[in-house]
Amino acid sequence: METNNIINCFSVFSGKYYKMLKEDASLLEDGHLPLNKAPDKNCKKCYGRGHNGLNTQNFTYELCICVHKRINFDILKDINNVNTQFAQ
Repeated sequence: METNNIINCFSVFSGKYYKMLKEDASLLEDGHLPLNKAPDKNCKKCYGRGHNGLNTQNFTYELCICVHKRINFDILKDINNVNTQFAQ
């Protein structure tokens, strides 16, 4: 398996990172974010966790700014285009 075919993802529900194949990115659901690369372990706010803690009102992890900077918006746009095609 090629390494450029794998993307990093972050789940706001579990606060965990995981990897998946780029061709399966259209299967991502709400709350699962594709990342360009994993956040740095030396972040001064989250120390590499990717979140600042659990929001007890909606039970999601509040994203750190280091994760916001690494979200792959190209994949999110592709997912949105695929979903709108199926809706029609």
